[in-house]
Amino acid sequence: MKLRIAIGVILVLLLISAIGFFIVRTPNPNADLMTKEEIVASVQKDYADLYKKIKEFDSVTIGKPIVIASDIVGENESACVDVTIGNLQPSYYAKLHLWNGKLYGQFCEIDHEMKPFPDTDFFGYAEADYSVIDLKTGDIDKLEPEGWSFISSGVFCGSSLAYWGVQSLDTGESQVFINIFTLDSHTVMTKKELPTRLIATDFPGFFEYPVWSNDCQSATFKDGEQEHQLFVK
Repeated sequence: MKLRIAIGVILVLLLISAIGFFIVRTPNPNADLMTKEEIVASVQKDYADLYKKIKEFDSVTIGKPIVIASDIVGENESACVDVTIGNLQPSYYAKLHLWNGKLYGQFCEIDHEMKPFPDTDFFGYAEADYSVIDLKTGDIDKLEPEGWSFISSGVFCGSSLAYWGVQSLDTGESQVFINIFTLDSHTVMTKKELPTRLIATDFPGFFEYPVWSNDCQSATFKDGEQEHQLFVK
């Protein structure tokens, strides 16, 4: 009897571990799970303007997207592309955005030794924080918006970043904010406080991605049945 219980526990643990692996998604947060070829084609289409603009920087090249699988349960990553500046060692980044001579992206940690699943190139993950790459000097800094976390679900539009911010309180709950952050001065331009709530999750998609207007002048945040709109000042 004890042997049967032990075997059952082992099988359950193996099942849970298997669920943790999945194919990464494209920069479109609403996209369905796709094949490797579909992911690469989608990312190249999304980055079409970026590929053109990056040609203004002679020493910078951006390669073909790769598809990675993550062993972090609930992780929702974009495909990664290699960014090379001059003679520096190339690095992989996800969710790239170009503004004012600087490239913003989430650094991809890639496991080159572990054999990947079919329809993927590598195992790995993308950091929750954004790196800021100066395309003229090659210097790399961290983008540090107020209240940023792994559940911020940030979306760029032009010179702005819309995201969810959280601040832990002594009560155990979190104060929630919606924010618009400017890349020009690296400050929060517009901010709205929402009701406090208990946040106990390791799921990066806890908050929905904000949706920008076509002119990048306002962003809509959907919170359950409610919608909140922030405007760029």
